[in-house]
Amino acid sequence: MAIYLCGSVIGTLWFSLLGSLAPLTGLHPLALAAGSGVGSGSMLSAASGALINGLDETLAQQVLSIAAASNLLSSVLGALSLTFLGLPLSEKIYKLCNKEK
Repeated sequence: MAIYLCGSVIGTLWFSLLGSLAPLTGLHPLALAAGSGVGSGSMLSAASGALINGLDETLAQQVLSIAAASNLLSSVLGALSLTFLGLPLSEKIYKLCNKEK
């Protein structure tokens, strides 16, 4: 729980700082929005909120929707990879470690 809280607090500050400096890189805001979708919802809102600062209304709505879609996609892919890769791999490692017993 402490790691989650620390990541949400510090990660939100870090993502908002990166989101406000991101337009200086020359990358398109939609590409940056897709990158801001990883992490928790608080990090998503901090990064996308900093990204839409100074954009027109239509591009700001596109940035928010791409960021939300990226967050959903990364959450689903994370859960699937945990289920279909992480659990079988941990079972094999557990059997390998307890082979002598």
